Amino acid sequence: MNSCTSHTHMGDYGIRTPAQFDAMKRGSRLSVTSSGGKEPDTDIYYLLHLGDKDGDLMGAVSLMQRAASTPPDTGWILLEDFHEKGYATEAATELLRFSKEDLGIKELITWPGALNRQSQRVAQKLGFVEGGQVKDKEGNLNLVYILPGMKFDKNMLLSIWGDGNR
Repeated sequence: MNSCTSHTHMGDYGIRTPAQFDAMKRGSRLSVTSSGGKEPDTDIYYLLHLGDKDGDLMGAVSLMQRAASTPPDTGWILLEDFHEKGYATEAATELLRFSKEDLGIKELITWPGALNRQSQRVAQKLGFVEGGQVKDKEGNLNLVYILPGMKFDKNMLLSIWGDGNR
């Protein structure tokens, strides 16, 4: 999803090749402790297609954990043609359900860019509340949303690349 729009909203993290993408996913896999002892059998990064698996690629949703000491995070990204049509909310709602019910995750965050109003609205529709702001390791200011009842940790470690310590 290397487009001008995604770089404007999320920042440009320099992911250009499948190997770089795989490295990012490896460094941010869920820890077993965050998912109630259940280890997912794969990376939780789902491509979204319009209609069925043969439909147009729309974007993706993900469930990752950037550091063992940081709650798992969910994210979404859509190609420009699919913005503001409810697809991100629909896909992220199902991922949130899966996270809680199937994996037993109790604490979950999302961290759209501080200027990414569209993703902030999606987070609010999903029931997340504003926790506070954190600079990630790459220097980007991120507005972190948390689930109601969670305590916000202003020192949490955020990096698109994860810390790989799981």
